[in-house]
Amino acid sequence: MEGLDFKNGNQELPRLAVGVDGVIAVDNIKEACTGDDTSQCEVISYKESGGFIGSLGLGV
Repeated sequence: MEGLDFKNGNQELPRLAVGVDGVIAVDNIKEACTGDDTSQCEVISYKESGGFIGSLGLGV
């Protein structure tokens, strides 16, 4: 992959992981909050948001 330096430990990898986590969290929230059954929307939103904030704090 062009632009990623693997010689001295990749500094971009944690940022990439946080980005992927964010995309997955948004998708999970969207899935829980749309459709016929939205009873888990609030619970999933809190869990996914908390998980993303945790990975943001540890990953960057």
